[in-house]
Amino acid sequence: MYMGSKNITVTEDVYERVKAHKRPDESFSDTLRRLTRGDRDPLDTAGNWPGVAEAAEASRRRLGRDLGDRGRKGE
Repeated sequence: MYMGSKNITVTEDVYERVKAHKRPDESFSDTLRRLTRGDRDPLDTAGNWPGVAEAAEASRRRLGRDLGDRGRKGE
């Protein structure tokens, strides 16, 4: 079913923001539909923050070392 189309004007920064969220298999309409639906799935945004997994792992390692150091000081 063809739903028709509309042309809209967005500023360059908004275009780049939408483009950054666009998946390879999506049209811009699909992307905007996904980003603006009301029943957002938290997993839709998984991976949108590059480096978060690496930073979390580094924090986990530091915490492990710090806790290990405390245990050795108490021996």
